[in-house]
Amino acid sequence: MKKRLILVLAVFQSLFIAQAFSQKLKQIDFYGIASKDAEKNMLSMTGDIFFAQLKELEYNITDRRSENFSDDFFYGTADFSASEKPETGYFYAVISKIDSTDWEMTLVLKIYGEEAKTAKKTYNSYYKILMESKTSLRGIVENLARNSDEKKSAEEKINTITLENLAGSWNDGKYLNKIVIMRGGRGFVIFKNGASMNISVKIEQEENGFQTIKILQTNGANASYFPEIDRQKALELAMDSEPISWTFKMTEPNVLSGTVETLVQNETGKIERKPVPSKWTKN
Repeated sequence: MKKRLILVLAVFQSLFIAQAFSQKLKQIDFYGIASKDAEKNMLSMTGDIFFAQLKELEYNITDRRSENFSDDFFYGTADFSASEKPETGYFYAVISKIDSTDWEMTLVLKIYGEEAKTAKKTYNSYYKILMESKTSLRGIVENLARNSDEKKSAEEKINTITLENLAGSWNDGKYLNKIVIMRGGRGFVIFKNGASMNISVKIEQEENGFQTIKILQTNGANASYFPEIDRQKALELAMDSEPISWTFKMTEPNVLSGTVETLVQNETGKIERKPVPSKWTKN
């Protein structure tokens, strides 16, 4: 029996391990059990056991069960709108009879702003569902909390940027052959056409807690800094052009995503300075 319970937890963990949540879960609304096969008194008993186990967890558990939930669910009229708010999730189960002895239970957990996650398991009697409910529910919800905290920690780590962890070699996979950032906030860029540029690097703190990386050209103009523009026009405009600048956020470890503000030539031949998408990846 112990090995079986461990297997149950492992199944649930594999189903939920990839889940990422933008906000910390604080409330779980329990809607009950839906089944076309179980008797109403059995569904009521199962719902009471599930709710009691949920209440042992650290979340604010709200009882949203109704007598008609099972019918509403199968008619497609179940209303979950009361749970569609930040930091809230809702939970219910669907139980089906497979044959004369076996039952299948599907546990459904839906978090605001995320896709619903499900876990399924078969049992050789309805009684086994009641016996394993505590372990199953704890496995799902506690794993959810752990993943939520890990996601939050990862986001905080990404958004705590220093010149030291920016230091190193980068590339843009397009026009730049090599980008080097040094710990002191200086660096250089080597274009694929051989041109080189000196840059400065600054990290700016925003009010929302995120950080923006500002990178600015610090040396004189060069027509080779505009490889997409007609060479003759680049020679004419380069001397009067403002320094090229990049504005980035670290969207994932070792990846800077944002824009570069530079001279751009459109399909009609018109040249203007404007921001265009840019992405640097650390080597």
